[in-house]
Amino acid sequence: MKLTTGQTPYFAVLDSLRGICAMMVVLFHFHANSHIENLPLVRNSWLFVDFFFVLSGFVIAANYTTKLRNKDVSIWRFIGLRLARLYPLHLFMLGVFVATEALMLAVRPVLVNVDRIPFEGTRSLSLIPENAFLLQSLGRTFGLSGVESWNVPSWSISAEVWAYLVFAFAMIAGCRVIRLYRAFAFLVIPAAIIAFNSGSINLVTNGGVFRCIMGFGVGTVLWQMFQRYNPGQRNTGRWEIPVFAGMVLFVSYAPAYGVTLLAPVVFGIVLWVFSAEQGLLSRAFSAKGFLLLGVLSYSIYMVHSYLHARLKNLTTLLEQQSGLELFSPSKDNLFGTTLLAGDLFVVTGCALTLIVSYATWKFVEMPGQRLIRGWVNAT
Repeated sequence: MKLTTGQTPYFAVLDSLRGICAMMVVLFHFHANSHIENLPLVRNSWLFVDFFFVLSGFVIAANYTTKLRNKDVSIWRFIGLRLARLYPLHLFMLGVFVATEALMLAVRPVLVNVDRIPFEGTRSLSLIPENAFLLQSLGRTFGLSGVESWNVPSWSISAEVWAYLVFAFAMIAGCRVIRLYRAFAFLVIPAAIIAFNSGSINLVTNGGVFRCIMGFGVGTVLWQMFQRYNPGQRNTGRWEIPVFAGMVLFVSYAPAYGVTLLAPVVFGIVLWVFSAEQGLLSRAFSAKGFLLLGVLSYSIYMVHSYLHARLKNLTTLLEQQSGLELFSPSKDNLFGTTLLAGDLFVVTGCALTLIVSYATWKFVEMPGQRLIRGWVNAT
């Protein structure tokens, strides 16, 4: 753990792990007829979203528990600061999606397959408000569509915002409400997932907010444990390799064995071990490349779905115009008539994601955060 100027805890290795997990989610969404697509770890990398939730709970608890309890920060200022972190890029990407649909509508005969009608289905105009106001993770339970729409990965950003709000109210309300919050996160939500979703944690726009509250709650408890039993004093570095390997095995095979509900616990163990920043892997993940991944992780997560869609558009256009066969009819029309061609598509997509993520981080994320934080601090 490192401390910044204002004595704010900063866990560099955990940030690198977040970047690695973000890239794994990219690989999960970049479907292609490739060797990479067939790896169990890649096919189940949707589970890494739960690492984000646990880490978010840990970091938010580290930075705001005392401030909220002492009322040094009001709940509205807290939410304002969190929205300053998330909203600029979220709204920018939603705007880019909408602008692209408008462009496709204008030039549809050239750029888009005849089966793809702009502003319909998951790109319907009626679905914009719930995306714009980060309501999509609440789903049909709260009278919303329950549809994965527009910039699909943003459902987890929606879930985090509501998890922030629940956490802040609990911290301000005091010990009794905190106990109720934890009972809800660790007893009620898992029981409901077992009863209504066959024990699968794969909840997105229908119940994703509850999935997030559970993982977030694990993170808050881990911060409390960290304060009492700093892992740095327990030589957890020797556990880094086996714990990391265990995480890889869990993500690879948990869905097949129906134990995905354990994801917050597994990622909590990973977080606990690596928060000490002691072992061989921590030293590796402290390298500049991994640290940069951590810095770009939010941009990586928010831009990759758009880029994947545009790459598919471009390759479809190229196939139509050139007469070349670029998609595999025997593999659900995934890109790549050979596995190596599919590998090239995925690698190109990942490289493009990193390049664009750096641009959005520098020119959208950071300026937008400064703007909204300045406004929040002035009120």
